[in-house]
Amino acid sequence: MTKKVDYAIKSERGLVRDKNEDSYACYVAEEGWPLAFIVADGIGGHSKGELASKVAADYCQERLSSDLGKTEQAEVVEALVLDTMQKANIEVYLKSLEDQANSGMGTTLTLTVFYPGACYLGHIGDSRCYIMRKGILEKISRDHTLVQEMQDAGTLTPEEGSMHPKRHILTQALGVPKYLSPEVLRLEIKKGDRFLLCSDGLHGYVAEYLIADCLRKAKSAEACTDELVRLAMEAGGLDNVTVAAIFL
Repeated sequence: MTKKVDYAIKSERGLVRDKNEDSYACYVAEEGWPLAFIVADGIGGHSKGELASKVAADYCQERLSSDLGKTEQAEVVEALVLDTMQKANIEVYLKSLEDQANSGMGTTLTLTVFYPGACYLGHIGDSRCYIMRKGILEKISRDHTLVQEMQDAGTLTPEEGSMHPKRHILTQALGVPKYLSPEVLRLEIKKGDRFLLCSDGLHGYVAEYLIADCLRKAKSAEACTDELVRLAMEAGGLDNVTVAAIFL
C-alpha cells in the first residue's frame, strides 16, 4: 500500500451553539506514512469544553508526530497509542486545575494511526470511528455512554437508545484524576478502505444509512467531509460537528 492517502477534515460550529467545542489535528510524515488523525469533542455542559478538546488534540499531535516514525512493531505502536491517551488525560486534568473557570472540563478523544497494512485506534467517549470496506459500513469504536451500557445489558434496543434522553451521558472521558480504560485496537487495512472519524454532532443527528451512502459515493475525502457537514446542518445544526475522512 504505497499510494498517497486522500484525506480531509472539516469542523463547523453549527447553527445553534455559540462556540465550537470540537478540536481536531492530524500528522502526516514527509514520506507519506505513518499518518495520525485526532478528533476531540469538549463535553457539553462543562466549562471550557473547547479548551479541553484543544489541549487533548494538540498534545496527541505533538506526541505522535515525535514518536510514530520510530517503529512499526505492533505492540510498541499500541503501547504508544495507549500512553498518549493516558498522558492527554493528565494534560487536560492539569489544565483544569490552573483556573477555577476550568474546573470540571473534559473531552472525548478518538484517534487513528495508519501504517501500510495496519490501523491503530485509540478511543474514549462518544466520538466515533467507522470503516467502510467494499461498500459496507462498520462502526469500530464503542461508545462510552450510559445508553451503550444499557444496550449491552439488554435493557435497551439500539432504536430506543438513539432517542433516549440520557444518550449523551458519558461513562468515560478525558480530564479526570485517575487511570482510564480507553479502547485500543489494531486492525488490518486494505487498499480501498474508507475511514471516518466524527464527533456526535454528526452521528447524533444524521442517520447511519446516510453516512454510509455518502462514504460510498464520495469521489474524494474532501467531497465526503463537505457533504457530511452539509447533512448535519440540514438536520438542524444543533451541535458542533467535526468529520475526518481518510480514503486509502
